[in-house]
Amino acid sequence: MATEHCPTAPFVRIPAAASGIDSKWRETRGPSLYRLNSLLPAIAIVLMILPIAKAMIDRWFTVGLFGVWGLIAVIQRPGWPRRMSRYLYLVPLWVVYASYQVVTAGTGLRVIGGYLLFLAPALVFDYYREDSRTLVILTVAAILSFLCGTITSIQVLLVNPMAARQASTGLVQFRDLAASGVGEYRFTYGAALLLPMLVAISVGAGRTLRQRVLSLACSCVFAYFLYLASFGISIGIMIVGTICALIHHIRSRDLRLIASLSAIFAGFLFVSGLGADLMLSVSRSIGSEMLSRKAIDLAAVLSGNVEEFGRGTLYQTSIDTFVKHPITGVGAYYSTVRDDSAMGHGIGSHSDLFDTLARFGLVGTGIFLSIMFPLAFRAASEWKGTAYGSAASTMWILLFLFCCLDPVSRQTEIGVVVFLLWPALPHAFAPGRPARRRLSSGAIWSSPPAKGFAR
Repeated sequence: MATEHCPTAPFVRIPAAASGIDSKWRETRGPSLYRLNSLLPAIAIVLMILPIAKAMIDRWFTVGLFGVWGLIAVIQRPGWPRRMSRYLYLVPLWVVYASYQVVTAGTGLRVIGGYLLFLAPALVFDYYREDSRTLVILTVAAILSFLCGTITSIQVLLVNPMAARQASTGLVQFRDLAASGVGEYRFTYGAALLLPMLVAISVGAGRTLRQRVLSLACSCVFAYFLYLASFGISIGIMIVGTICALIHHIRSRDLRLIASLSAIFAGFLFVSGLGADLMLSVSRSIGSEMLSRKAIDLAAVLSGNVEEFGRGTLYQTSIDTFVKHPITGVGAYYSTVRDDSAMGHGIGSHSDLFDTLARFGLVGTGIFLSIMFPLAFRAASEWKGTAYGSAASTMWILLFLFCCLDPVSRQTEIGVVVFLLWPALPHAFAPGRPARRRLSSGAIWSSPPAKGFAR
């Protein structure tokens, strides 16, 4: 297994030359202001995730926090924008993409705020990627936000099993649910995308016992919440992602190959027809009424009764519009359920990929994919050659499939998980001792070697 040097302490102070901060500034007021400014994105991350905070604090306040942080960050490190040239082009492209949605589709200010916040965690990680102390702070703030939101959600869902779905509708009569602390579907997606990567951290060798226990405990709490919330896509992401994370962390190459082929074969059997019987069995034995109905619907789809899949009509609406306008799309015209009788097209509004194809055609979809997925893939490239990097690659593929099934962009919880936590988790959980050590010959689980933070 490849090994690399890692710092002897989990918190590393980057030298002035590496950080780009003027040495005289650091010797006087620089360090304190640098640390003070790092609190702004930590607060913003809490406001982007915690359901109660999102309900009580206006989204544009969070945008303002990131704006102030960005201004001070550039003042402290004037050379930073030039060094992030690989990703800097994404910022104006994303602003144009979001602005076009607002101008042509009449999207509200709250939604445009979500678009702007979606990419903000990517810039935060890029700025602090060589500063392990700040990455730990940001990672802990995000995980605790998810954990607190999950606990308050569980309390509400145990009393009202439909609370998460009701809060997701946005109807006036359910607005008080947001203030109760229950997380709606966006929050469940964030927890589902985070859980497999926490499992990947916990099974990797080189972690302390406390890190393993805390990671697994958080994963179990998230899994219980996702079960109670009963969103089928979130549960699917959790199950598939966790299986893949475990497979990639099997040390033995032969066992890993056998496990991978077994998973692929099981997936083939599931979609080829046996899954229908399995889902019917699950529907009869599971205690959740909503999940039981979901299992029955999935069984019908696997049996060939596609008309039972309600989202299928919405996906088809966008696909039909794309077929009629394949190059540049129809524009950001917004229709949710039916084809417009006068204009002859519509948008299903339940798939990032299909809806973008319909609105902006192949040209706009190419821009969308070039914006989002280089950033999403950064976790895999950050830890290339390690088990964690392989697990991140699988999650990247899962995220792409997720974009086909639901709207993903402008969901702030997903932005935090994919663009910040996925690449930052191994930094935050880096062992506090050198990584040059041999695993015992009987060890099964392998760990991504801790990387040095000075590049």
